[in-house]
Amino acid sequence: MEIFSLLFLAAYAILILWGLGTVLRSYKPSGRALQFPRMAKSLGVSVADIADSSLAPHLQTADLFCANCTDKKACEAWLATHESAAEPPEFCVNASYLRLAKS
Repeated sequence: MEIFSLLFLAAYAILILWGLGTVLRSYKPSGRALQFPRMAKSLGVSVADIADSSLAPHLQTADLFCANCTDKKACEAWLATHESAAEPPEFCVNASYLRLAKS
């Protein structure tokens, strides 16, 4: 009986870890924050890489910051002219987070 309990616990732990990894890798920003992945990409940062890093727990917060940003028009204009960039714009509410993700 004890072996079945151990096998069950091991299988349960594997499922929990697999599920957490799947959730982080399948990160989708809210409809209002679609600029975050574009900003990250322009800086050479992949959201999937962020999801696999120590910064993963803060992805939802970054998404929320982006969704509530008051500089959407400035962001759109910046993204339209910066397919790639070394640094995020100073007005970006996630500039510090993206700098950390890039390093």
